[in-house]
Amino acid sequence: MRRLWRGSLCSAWLVVVSACGPLGEGWVGVDLTESRFAVQVAIDPSGLSFLDARPLERPSLGGRQPGRQLAWVLEGYAGGRLAEGTLADPRRARAEWLEGAALHSATVNAGVGVLELELPGTPGMLIVYEQDGATRYEIGRLAYAPEQAGGRLAQPLAAKDDLLGPAFQIAGRADPTAAVDMLFLPDGYLEEELEGFYADALAVFNQILEQPDFAAHAGAFNAWAQPLRSRDSGIDIPSEEVFRDTALDNSFEVYVDRCVYPKTSEAIALIEKLADKVSADVVIVIVNSERYGGCAGQRFTTQTRHPYAALVGAHELGHTLLLLDDEYEDGTCQPEAVGPNISASWALSALPWADLVTTTTLPTPEEESYDGVVGAFEGAAYCTAGMYRPQQNCLMRDINAPMCAVCRRELDRFMAKLAPPPSTDEDGAGAEDAPADDDPWAGP
Repeated sequence: MRRLWRGSLCSAWLVVVSACGPLGEGWVGVDLTESRFAVQVAIDPSGLSFLDARPLERPSLGGRQPGRQLAWVLEGYAGGRLAEGTLADPRRARAEWLEGAALHSATVNAGVGVLELELPGTPGMLIVYEQDGATRYEIGRLAYAPEQAGGRLAQPLAAKDDLLGPAFQIAGRADPTAAVDMLFLPDGYLEEELEGFYADALAVFNQILEQPDFAAHAGAFNAWAQPLRSRDSGIDIPSEEVFRDTALDNSFEVYVDRCVYPKTSEAIALIEKLADKVSADVVIVIVNSERYGGCAGQRFTTQTRHPYAALVGAHELGHTLLLLDDEYEDGTCQPEAVGPNISASWALSALPWADLVTTTTLPTPEEESYDGVVGAFEGAAYCTAGMYRPQQNCLMRDINAPMCAVCRRELDRFMAKLAPPPSTDEDGAGAEDAPADDDPWAGP
């Protein structure tokens, strides 16, 4: 499966590795002074915790990601800055839900996350800051020494015997090197309920691909499911004093009632590790509840078994894969939002989709005569005024609508990049199955 992460490294989502642990097996022959490392650091209300460091196998994708930013600095013990940068705050998640036929949203501070950094092999002091304009507030600091990480994560939240084998493919026949690979993870499913989870995952996958735009590319999607049992059925509902022992520690009411999200960095790290095992491009956690809810982190989404939650799946892929922004308005205006399908100006020269515009009337009125026209319609990025979208309706505005021409172009461009690489095998052998190794904490 080709990695398609659109952030730094494979951004997103722990019992802490001892700072005095032994050198891991994966470090043999590594020149620490010349190497760069992919480093994971947990961030939660208590501060920072070192998780893992591995020799960097591929360059960071880099780039400024939308949303609130954190700044970080690695200071050398002998003085000077060894590295620094910014990245999207991994504690931020997005809740979207339906009220009647209208979408609504809220930005959620889940309080937990995993920082993905590219650092040199020189020890130093890592300091992370929250930024408020030109002012920085220190979140925490951590002594960094990659050779002491042990080269692998310690066992996170779920016990090893709760992993009942490796992920396996439940749908799709596309070559994983030229496909979008979706990994479905269960939470709150007992072992005897996992057959129901596989059916739930397949239903969500099929419902997403029934959306007409994704249906046109359905042959390039694969679905994988991870057998992972929980000790209790269902998930936490704090207001009802319901608490469950589940593999991924999801809970309702994370900041807002409908947000379902992991409560710990340990759980997020486990999601990330399981995703890496099959090089998943999209991760959907299905929680065992019929109550409507869900939330989206930087690299994974959560949703319940409620049918409305599944309806939002294709819309969420627009965010996850294509970096599309929301085109609806709900009073929580974000005029700083950026995306290929929104604009803060109606002027033709300012529109990211100027080459697709089919009218000279800008801004474009919301009238029946302009149905199907590509222009600049006011109302987007949750703003009722001052932000513009390409067409009157779109999947990123209404989950029952097809994509507008601009979003469809982004999808087609993205899928075109998935062309199979030249085969190095004489017989042109196809994709490999998921790794037989069912230990997500093992080194590479």
